[in-house]
Amino acid sequence: MELRYYQKQAVQAVYNHLREKENNPCVVIPTAGGKTPVIAKIAMDVCKSWNGRTLILSHVKELLQQSVRHLEKLCPELKERIGVYSAGLKSRDTTHDVIVAGIQSIYKRAAELGKIDIIMIDEAHLIPPDGEGMYQTFLTAMKEINPQVRLIGLTATPFRMKSGLICAPENLLNEICYEVGVKELMVAGYLSPLKSKAGLKKPNTDNLHIRMGEFIEQEVDALMDTDELVEAACQEMVEMTTGRKSVLVFCSSVKHGQHVMEVLNGLEQSVAAVFGDTSSEARANILSSFKEGAIKYLVNVNVLTTGFDAPNIDGVVLLRPTASPGLLYQMVGRGFRINEGKEDCLVLDYGNNILRHGPIDAIRVRAEKKRKKSDLSKEDAPARECAECRSLVAIHYTSCPECGHEFPRQERSPNHSSQASNEAVLSTDDVSSVDYEVQGITYRSHTKHIKDGVLPGRFSRSMRVQYEIGWNTYVSEWICFEHKGYARKKAEGWWKARSNEPVPSTVEEAVQLCRFGAIKKTVGIIVDEREKYPRILSYLFGGFPTQEEIDKQLSV
Repeated sequence: MELRYYQKQAVQAVYNHLREKENNPCVVIPTAGGKTPVIAKIAMDVCKSWNGRTLILSHVKELLQQSVRHLEKLCPELKERIGVYSAGLKSRDTTHDVIVAGIQSIYKRAAELGKIDIIMIDEAHLIPPDGEGMYQTFLTAMKEINPQVRLIGLTATPFRMKSGLICAPENLLNEICYEVGVKELMVAGYLSPLKSKAGLKKPNTDNLHIRMGEFIEQEVDALMDTDELVEAACQEMVEMTTGRKSVLVFCSSVKHGQHVMEVLNGLEQSVAAVFGDTSSEARANILSSFKEGAIKYLVNVNVLTTGFDAPNIDGVVLLRPTASPGLLYQMVGRGFRINEGKEDCLVLDYGNNILRHGPIDAIRVRAEKKRKKSDLSKEDAPARECAECRSLVAIHYTSCPECGHEFPRQERSPNHSSQASNEAVLSTDDVSSVDYEVQGITYRSHTKHIKDGVLPGRFSRSMRVQYEIGWNTYVSEWICFEHKGYARKKAEGWWKARSNEPVPSTVEEAVQLCRFGAIKKTVGIIVDEREKYPRILSYLFGGFPTQEEIDKQLSV
């Protein structure tokens, strides 16, 4: 089993965390990025290198079967050592070294399994806020059998479907130990690029009310399931997806989905639907036909999100709004997989979802707050719609990267305050660059020996700024305060963008001022990774550092 570079990093991050900390870590890898190889590697290490046992937990029966198939394929040497414990699958294996189990079936039966060394929760975002009790019950019982048992979570979205981060000191999972971004994997060629467009005919969602973290279904259905909207959206959908092979359509209700099917049939399109009450046999046949290309449009209602893999999907249509950033990610994520002949995936958004939650390759959950309405304002929107081509782009852009249309001056991105770190690192449609959230910064004096063969012993001094953008991953730049000409002017511009203090004349002065908090925090960077050495294209600033952050920086 050969792991990709980031999968190796994820495994190592887990091991480092388990050695150094007592809490429960979580690994975040995007949909279609390959979480299962990480699970398989850890399970194999536990089994073969440490002579231990692994339990893999899931919240959905279908995911259990999928996990077993993937594990057997990735680790054929473990095939006879993998068992399943699931009431729904009528299997109660208890003695195998690797057991894949449904939490509903197992949470009161820890004693039947005996000693387990590592527990992994796949698709950890599916743990509902009121569902941690089953896991806690099971984990408590497991710790009575083996006090050293450790828990690891894996997910594509570190926030719940209905809001709220899954990692917190008081939660089952406590800390993200490794995360790799969607954009990075797109640049590396492991995920399909995305294009997003707003629907021409779309309703006003501002007056929708929220209940239990999601828009009220009856209100959404009344808004979206009208003859005028459905007919216009289906017509535009057919026109916009000409030349595309497989389009997944998300509707607000079964009634809405049936309406969309009728209209697409009237337009002489090949269409089918999968709903919650679709029989297992019928569902299998429909999904098989869709994956083979016999069906172009597949309609569903929250059924084909987590766990549905169809690499041929090159179009995703959101005919519904959602208040959940997690659900938006899971819906759009169906188009992430690469496939032969697939250049990108088009996302058509009729529910203002991208305007609500931000660019789909950099979704972040906002701080939880009680809301009765969608409460979306132009000032708060993390994305904007181009008036010319309807592309959905990040709010900080002054012109559309798709068609070049210049946005009005009053629509420009507001000045970022110290709260900017809670927002997404904003993105573009250009997959030659990657947007990173900055997790830490160090400032050091750097001396370089100039070997020009003319004047031996010459040295060049600069300030090295190192940005931490992931686990053991850094991007650096060198600011030349002591140089002359262009290098000095560039250093002056760098400083003036960050501080009201006079520009330092020496490197030592610059380093000290940076460490004492004289410059704004850099909370995000956009990096061009096409070159041999990554080059920083732009920055996202927050406010000035707090005293605690200054003290931490001074200790570096």
